[in-house]
Amino acid sequence: MNFTREHKIILVLGFIILGLLFYDDEDIITHKNTYINASSINGTGFSASSGNNTSLITQMNFGYWHGDEDNGIPWSLIIEFHNVTHFDSIETYHKYNSSGTASTHIVSRYIWCETHNEWVELEEFTTENNWYYKSVYFSESDHFIMANGTVQIKYVHPANGITSHDIYIDVCRLAARENEIIG
Repeated sequence: MNFTREHKIILVLGFIILGLLFYDDEDIITHKNTYINASSINGTGFSASSGNNTSLITQMNFGYWHGDEDNGIPWSLIIEFHNVTHFDSIETYHKYNSSGTASTHIVSRYIWCETHNEWVELEEFTTENNWYYKSVYFSESDHFIMANGTVQIKYVHPANGITSHDIYIDVCRLAARENEIIG
């Protein structure tokens, strides 16, 4: 059956009116995120670094954590969150930069899985001269929360470092979604 434009408008208006007739204001649910900020950041394999865990809180404020690769050795970085009871996602805003020739080195990001006692890979990336935003969602975060309430995120660069390569992390935080019923 083909509907004319007028028929489509009438149908849409009918659905809107039906929706208003059966509308119950107690069914309105709003969502907001509560952010859980990093408690600590520790790395090895850097010739120099700047910033600390408070640098990872606010996005795009130029208050980032920065690490210069040390020449000839791999590096890793662990970001910890303490007193966590639940989270729905991890938000990161980072770039892996190379001055001069672009790097083909791989950086991997992991989360510690307490249930299986192993690191679980979240993503891999290579040189990103631009900032990169990533959210990873979890349906069951309890697998990733240690008994003492700690969550660990790890960045790993397994290849030998080159002094012209840098990692910048502007945001690394957990988000816990809260639902609120209005009415």
